[in-house]
Amino acid sequence: MSDETGASEYRSGREGWWAALLPGLPYLLRRRWIAGFGILAMAAFLAAVLVLGRERVFATLGGGGGGGGGGGDIDDWVAFATLTLGLGSLWGLSFAALRSGPGGDRSAAWSQWSTAAREFTKNRLAVVGLGALVVLTAVTLLAPYLAPYDPVHIGDVVGTRNLRPSLDHLMGTDKLGRDVFSRVLYGARISLAIGFTAIAIAITLGTAVGAAAGYFGGVVDAILMRIVDVLIAFPRLVLLIVVVSLLGHSVNIVIIVLGLTLWPSTARIVRGEVLSLREREFIQAARALGFGDLRIIARHVESLKISYQSIIDSSPTFGRLCYNFLISNI
Repeated sequence: MSDETGASEYRSGREGWWAALLPGLPYLLRRRWIAGFGILAMAAFLAAVLVLGRERVFATLGGGGGGGGGGGDIDDWVAFATLTLGLGSLWGLSFAALRSGPGGDRSAAWSQWSTAAREFTKNRLAVVGLGALVVLTAVTLLAPYLAPYDPVHIGDVVGTRNLRPSLDHLMGTDKLGRDVFSRVLYGARISLAIGFTAIAIAITLGTAVGAAAGYFGGVVDAILMRIVDVLIAFPRLVLLIVVVSLLGHSVNIVIIVLGLTLWPSTARIVRGEVLSLREREFIQAARALGFGDLRIIARHVESLKISYQSIIDSSPTFGRLCYNFLISNI
């Protein structure tokens, strides 16, 4: 037994040195290929950004702000925080794998989050999509370090407008001579901010309305579901055009309108899940113990409801939203 313990400690210490040198290797040594190569690729990307954008990084630390991109001091500090937190998180994941023992995190507690994570990782396409989303988000946050030109700078319009893609301008230039690649990087930040915020509002409202309708039922369910039917039947694009024409062009207005019109589909899914849970034995036991309705919904129903289906349901709209606003910012 002592020999096995010593060998295990030796392997753990050896893998610890690998993790200190290169994130992801503990996963690869345990044949967890997807996690290992994913962490390794992300670490290589962040390291490349650090090396290629070292002048901007030093300028950020020195308070100079640097040139090359259109971001100010806040943009530079956001990019620097993303870079440092990203590298630290990747190393943290590797060390966490070492702390979990030779079997990795497969012996983790069977909580709702761990169960959802295991089910999610079984879908390879979903894992690839999550990785692509993480990379795109990191690229947009690191725009000051990646953008080769100022996205709003207008120079020699006659000599630089409508240039074809080249090594100097990866996506060419627009009619005002601005670099399209730099504008895409900075414009994508607005797209992702609108998408994430609108979906967060939609999921919050949809979860609350769907849980109330499914749990209470009766008149409450009928009223709330009729409101949902009306909102689903109303054309979202027409409402968006009317509101923007009346209140003017504003990112905040677009976020509010989209968030307030995307939640009905989420409410329908949540209502169905709550209807299947409200008559379960543990809910009846909670009522017998004298727990209030709000506590039962918040502590029992909401914690066991498969809420990630709401996110999956909203993801196509989120993707189309990001694409449309990304194109509109070019």
